[in-house]
Amino acid sequence: MTTPESPIDQSAQSSMELDESGQTLFEAILHPNSAIETVVSDWVEAYTTSADAALPVIINFIIRSCGCNRSVSADVHVDDDEIVKTLEELQEAFDKETMSDYPLVSKSRDFKKFRKSLLEFFHRLIKQVKHSILYDDVFCERLQAWIMAMSRHTATTIALALMTVLCETAQEIQSEFNIARRQLITEQNKNKGARNTRNKDRISSLQAQTKELEDKKNQLDNFLGAFFDGYRDVEAVIRAECIREMGLWITKYPDRFLDDIYLRYLGWQLSDKSPSTRTEAIKSLSRVYANETFIRNLRHFTERFKSRLLEMALRESDINVRIPSIQLLTQISKAGLFEDEDRAKFALLIYSDNSKVRKAVATFIMSTLQEDYIDIGLERVRNAANEGSTRRKKASASAKNIKEDWVKFKCFAEFLVKCGAEIKNERLSVEEDRMEDENEPETNANHEDAAITQRIGGGKKSRIGLAVHDLWSELSLLHDWKSLAEYLSKDHSLRSGGRLSRQSGNETAPSDPIEEGYRLSEEEETVLVEVLVACLKLLVTEVTNVKDKKDAETQLEQTRGEISRTMAKLLPRLLTKYAPDAGRIAEVLQIPSIMGVEVYMDLRMNKAFSSLVDDIKKLFLKHTHPLVLAHAAEAIRHIMQYENFASLIETTLSELQEEVVRNFREECETNSLADGHLSNDQVHAIGAALYRLEQLISVINVVESIEEGEDDKDVLTLVVTLAKRGLLSIPEEEKLVLSSINFLWHYILWKVNNVFPSETESEDIDISTEIAENLMKKRDNIIEALSELVLDEAVSSNIRRNAFINTCNIYWLFSSDIFYSSDNNNVTRLRLTCPSQVQRLFAQYVEKELERLRGLVDAAIIHASEEIANDMDEEEEDQVVEKRTKTTKKDLDAIISLDLKYSIMETAGSLLRATRIGVFNADYTATVVCQYGRFGNDVDELIRKVVQEFKERAIEEGSSILCRVCIDSMQKSFELYIDDKASSMESTNLLARVFTHALQLRDIYDSTPRRDSEHITYMHLQAIQFITSKMVEFNNAEDRKATKVIKYFKPLTLLLGGIKSADATRINSKLQEEFQNKGLSIPENERDWEPYYSYTQKLHKIMGKVTETSRILMDIEIRNARKRRRPVREERHDLEELVDAQTPNKQSKTK
Repeated sequence: MTTPESPIDQSAQSSMELDESGQTLFEAILHPNSAIETVVSDWVEAYTTSADAALPVIINFIIRSCGCNRSVSADVHVDDDEIVKTLEELQEAFDKETMSDYPLVSKSRDFKKFRKSLLEFFHRLIKQVKHSILYDDVFCERLQAWIMAMSRHTATTIALALMTVLCETAQEIQSEFNIARRQLITEQNKNKGARNTRNKDRISSLQAQTKELEDKKNQLDNFLGAFFDGYRDVEAVIRAECIREMGLWITKYPDRFLDDIYLRYLGWQLSDKSPSTRTEAIKSLSRVYANETFIRNLRHFTERFKSRLLEMALRESDINVRIPSIQLLTQISKAGLFEDEDRAKFALLIYSDNSKVRKAVATFIMSTLQEDYIDIGLERVRNAANEGSTRRKKASASAKNIKEDWVKFKCFAEFLVKCGAEIKNERLSVEEDRMEDENEPETNANHEDAAITQRIGGGKKSRIGLAVHDLWSELSLLHDWKSLAEYLSKDHSLRSGGRLSRQSGNETAPSDPIEEGYRLSEEEETVLVEVLVACLKLLVTEVTNVKDKKDAETQLEQTRGEISRTMAKLLPRLLTKYAPDAGRIAEVLQIPSIMGVEVYMDLRMNKAFSSLVDDIKKLFLKHTHPLVLAHAAEAIRHIMQYENFASLIETTLSELQEEVVRNFREECETNSLADGHLSNDQVHAIGAALYRLEQLISVINVVESIEEGEDDKDVLTLVVTLAKRGLLSIPEEEKLVLSSINFLWHYILWKVNNVFPSETESEDIDISTEIAENLMKKRDNIIEALSELVLDEAVSSNIRRNAFINTCNIYWLFSSDIFYSSDNNNVTRLRLTCPSQVQRLFAQYVEKELERLRGLVDAAIIHASEEIANDMDEEEEDQVVEKRTKTTKKDLDAIISLDLKYSIMETAGSLLRATRIGVFNADYTATVVCQYGRFGNDVDELIRKVVQEFKERAIEEGSSILCRVCIDSMQKSFELYIDDKASSMESTNLLARVFTHALQLRDIYDSTPRRDSEHITYMHLQAIQFITSKMVEFNNAEDRKATKVIKYFKPLTLLLGGIKSADATRINSKLQEEFQNKGLSIPENERDWEPYYSYTQKLHKIMGKVTETSRILMDIEIRNARKRRRPVREERHDLEELVDAQTPNKQSKTK
């Protein structure tokens, strides 16, 4: 109990409001329409009248701003020890009150503008008193003593705001002092030995003014020198605010704070464990570097912390920290504080796999290109042009004959090639065990993984294409695509006037030489071909400065028409020139798909169009590179869309089909495909022929061509046989088997299309028994072959996954409405349902496959963590590597490679689609949903969409299925934690929140949330039985996992919302019954049992029976929560740790 001598004012605890309690001032600041200036003036007037009466008002106002409704007495003139004692008593009294958010972080509308008004009050206060009471011996001293003793969030915020405005005042005084001192020195030098009384008075006046200003400056500096170690506070929010304000102090009072003594605080926080603190340090430094007059004072700091800044730009895991780091380094480079070696490393970010990073570094790339490449390149070409010219011709040669755009493109290519080489060298030095992957030809470096490219359907961009995309708005050079296309059409292999060509083997290669100064190297030319294609794609997809949708479409069409007219003339030269080179021709073959083919008719170029189709056909038959075939097939598909040209291409395409099918048969007929050994040459030959056939059937209906011939030479039979070779598990044949599987899916699609033309209504379809049986036979044969591949664990993971996806696709295809709505018996016979046994086996496969993929994710996390550790010294590693690893786990999207991400999405997505459309039982949805939080945002977003669809179904059909999916998914997710496959319960808790929202059902005509209590109650009963069974199992085995099972009550608590009192009673009875029947005891005050206490507490609250036990448990939970909770993320009170932060148990140690 508080003693009578306590400085805590007991009367302030009553409902009566006293002026000195700070309530009046607090309410004035809280009111959104208050005139802050008037409020400040009133307090200053009160202070002028009586400092002893006014100071408690502002002290209590600060205490109330912390969220405490109590106040201290008028006696604030006590020493520091008494202040700490007073605050301890204040905290002890406050702990007995109900906990609530403090105003600074409250989400309440009443406090929406409180922070702004609070800081404005103190800003205006210092501005008003800067010529008066600011310099007395009471105001600053008492205010500082109380604020520093509080030392938590609200008090720190006020202290920092005060220091910021004091910096402004101090800088004003400093400027006045500097002027006065210069004037004094001038007068003294001017009047040496003079006896002029008037001048002596002038000097005396300046001396007095200088002395007064110096005293004020010293007094303010003493107050500013009280900067406490807030940058080392245990709370990240306080560290961040301290660093933000420190940046302001440097810019507002550079005479004092623009010094390495203070700059180093910002540098140290670049390694803070909190991303928000690192971000604030970067932003503060950006403000400092933005002032050009500061640069000379920043050289030592830059040299000291440049390596850390570069590390953050190159490898920072948090993108919200990384982007400002890149922008800051761009500022440093602009200031000339960046070495060439560092600039070269920084420039490599243009090839980053993150679009935000590439866009952030674009400004730096622009300046680097201009300064280090283009200016030098232009000078070189001008000098070469002037050599041998007469003096009279030099000026015209320099002004007219230089093709600056070609020089710029060459410099851009040189830059990209150099960056690519740097990355390749870095990988070779770091990853020597992967050197065999680096030995591929440079021209093909960006064309690997073609199978993945085709599976995702659109072709992923190369790193050069990605770089062009994010430089598009910054680099105007890229918009001059006509000049680039013309530049590439020249023969860069010839010397001017010579006859020797690098493409001597190509009799039709264009012989259009180019001058030496513009000639591209092999690598540069390859790069610019990719740049051209990337620019053309952007031109027909990106619209700038157009808001209206119709205007945008019109602009795109006009641009496409201009591209088509230009490329119709240049494309034949490019196709001929690059035909021998797989890497380059693969890029050029994308151009026809960008063009509008009707331009050939508009320009009356039918012959040129026929030649184009013939060229594509020749390239398709000549090349075996996957991307060449894929892009050629896409070009054919694009051309076939224009029916007006059907007669011109019919013969060419027929010949192409016959040639491709014949070639495949010939490659297969001499080999024993079922189980015979195939040499590497045979695998390559058959694989090339099959891949060509696979690409062709993806765009053209070649079913008739492949079904011609004898049964043993039937293409379908051959392909099924090749697919079954996947059971032999021969690594060299994996691509061959994958092509077979993809072919079979396209074959079935075309067969169904032939039987059921898209323009025919389902009830009008009439097929014969023979056609139906033929289709069923082939379909079942394909499903059988693919299912064998899926279920054989010896088969490679890529083959199993591809077979699973396409098997699901076939079941989906034959379960569509057309097979249910038709009156034709032969049509309904084709209807297909996946057997329950197959569903179960497929779900087991997905479960194991996802665990295998999760193992790869874990390996990537460990690798990323090791890279972080390698970049630290031993002392730093011991302190922060563990927490950095946790951060790394959260940033899965930045860690998981694209190929791994596609594998995860394909596996999970195929099963989810099958359950959504009814091919698989909905209960199997839990196989994927339980993985929530384990594979990154893409998978999580997919799961949320699936849960939302089940919610929409529940509104119409009831929530039975949704609740089953919920409880099964939650249990599977929790079992991953129990079995140590997940390091924490975070994923299960996040999943519970997803289902909490999903179970809030709303009817179409009624926005009021409702819950189907019966199903939700059953869900809880099942969960209780699951928990108690697991506890008995682990207790019998003396397994410590029994304590982990109790944690399952935490996510279950989230799912209690909305149930009725009777349901809560039923759940509570079941809970007690299960524990009693299974002999499980419930301990008291056990930390491990807190989830159980919270669960029962919420049940009692719903039941309306807050018993004495519940109250006790509630008190226990509240006290424990106060110890655990943080000031920003969870509800807590700012005055919890109101005692001076300098005490040992409140202050963290310096890193």
